Amino acid sequence: MKRAVLLLLLWASGLAAFAQHKAFDMGLSAGIYFTQVNKPILQSAYAAGEFEYHHTPKWAFAANILLAEYFFQKYELDYFTSQEVPMRRRGSEVQSNFMVKYQLFTYRRVHFQVGAGLGLITSGNELRIDTSGGGMYLIYKSNTDFGFPVQAELYRPITKKIFLGLKGGLFIQPDYPIMAHNLGLQVRYRL
Repeated sequence: MKRAVLLLLLWASGLAAFAQHKAFDMGLSAGIYFTQVNKPILQSAYAAGEFEYHHTPKWAFAANILLAEYFFQKYELDYFTSQEVPMRRRGSEVQSNFMVKYQLFTYRRVHFQVGAGLGLITSGNELRIDTSGGGMYLIYKSNTDFGFPVQAELYRPITKKIFLGLKGGLFIQPDYPIMAHNLGLQVRYRL
């Protein structure tokens, strides 16, 4: 008798798992990117990919990757004129993270959700190395750090499976308040 009750409970819990609201979204976004490390930013852009699992209508889990490239202005000493001149340098950042998201509200088929999580950020930029013979060369230096991504998304269905919206985010580090932020357009496809 105990075995039959146990099998019945296992069977019922298996059916309950399939009865939950489950949806998968794949998202692509692109837009402008700002970093607090290298200023002033001359131009910047980012592209991001996301895979999101909707566990319930309100809660979702997401894995993201964001690639950003920017150009910044740095004043360096010119050895020919012995004056500081503005130099254009390139920087890049790669963010990979895992997030938990919550849908705050839906109004007229427009969904607004926020999320926070845990991630890694790899920052890199060009550095000028001067040689003793008066020459110079550029190297690309990078470092990886741990941080906390925060996002807000506003999207609306265009068709039954395609959603279009806005996405903004911050990347917060323990030793540096706000490392970077981004704002762009997002396209989602529901699987």
